[in-house]
Amino acid sequence: MNEKMQSQTLELWNNNPSGSSAALQIKELKNEDLEGVAHLHREVFSDPHALPSSGALQAFYKSVFLDSPFASKASPSLVAMEGGAVKGFVGVLTREFALAGEKIFIGIGSRFMVAPSVSGLVAASLLRRAARSKIDVFFTDGANEFGGASMRALGGVEIPLYGIQWFKVLRPFRFLSSFVKNRSSILGQLCSGISRPLDLMAGPLLAPVGNASGEWEDLSPKDIVELCGSSSSLYSLVPQYQTFEVEWLLDFCDKSSRRGRFFSKKLPLSEASFGGIVGFLRPNGIFEILNLWVPGKRIAEGFKALLSFAYSHGAVAVQGRMDDLFFSSLRGEKVIMKHGSWVFACGKNKAAIDAIQKGKALMGGLEGELWLPSARHGHT
Repeated sequence: MNEKMQSQTLELWNNNPSGSSAALQIKELKNEDLEGVAHLHREVFSDPHALPSSGALQAFYKSVFLDSPFASKASPSLVAMEGGAVKGFVGVLTREFALAGEKIFIGIGSRFMVAPSVSGLVAASLLRRAARSKIDVFFTDGANEFGGASMRALGGVEIPLYGIQWFKVLRPFRFLSSFVKNRSSILGQLCSGISRPLDLMAGPLLAPVGNASGEWEDLSPKDIVELCGSSSSLYSLVPQYQTFEVEWLLDFCDKSSRRGRFFSKKLPLSEASFGGIVGFLRPNGIFEILNLWVPGKRIAEGFKALLSFAYSHGAVAVQGRMDDLFFSSLRGEKVIMKHGSWVFACGKNKAAIDAIQKGKALMGGLEGELWLPSARHGHT
């Protein structure tokens, strides 16, 4: 993290403790701001010709930050206005959690962006205001360098565990051939041509042991609510979902077609029990795990079932966020670890932040913002 940037951010706030200026207004996101937010999105992210249309972006921001079950009047998404134009935005999605039986609210920061033409005060003021709304913890799991510096200046702490991505290769030859970017070259054609038969020959040695029947039942919203509820014996901080909230999330993910094929499936385990998996099989063949739920006594079995599911659906590799609960299973499967994105938390509930820091929180992709598509792709 850039200490100079953090110092500059802190200095900005100290020089402007109210978080505003005569020219700057920070207010709750409204329908009339959507066109300006869409314009800002296209200005901030490169190659506007590859981005969704203004209409598609407006529909995306309305659906997620105004109309979703997680849009809260108590901790709304915010826009920064300057000269009548939208110059900054931070989305806030409020989630209910249980901490040792106590109800708390965590605000998930998302789509934090400011116009290149404005000062750092706009960004600092936006984030400060969002973090001080009526929530117990403010959480970001996709912070860039400035966002990270701003969170540190707020007194936020980095969560190294959730910033780690694990990676398990299932079909090594096809996985390696995917790195040959120019498929039309002689090398690209050679790699593409031989990788599949090589993986087929190696299949009996590499295929994960798991569900041999190949039958995978759908995981319903009600199943997910029950799996989260039963996770209270494994985690001290657990999401409290209503069935309609999970229905909305699954429907949204299912419509994110550019991201790949969406799955919400049961993982059959011994003694008539089951776990659950939610994720995307991306066009590049990598199965991206959003959430994995497994009963406490079935963790190793559940992880093998996950690998079996991904392999049976043609995945070349599996990728997911680190979870302390699965560390032993991950180590046993010889996965690759890499740094993903910066994850931060700040707020008044120190016990909740401590649980997140120690990996004692059920914070999967559905709980943070990893279920959202890339900022460059919009909704579909």
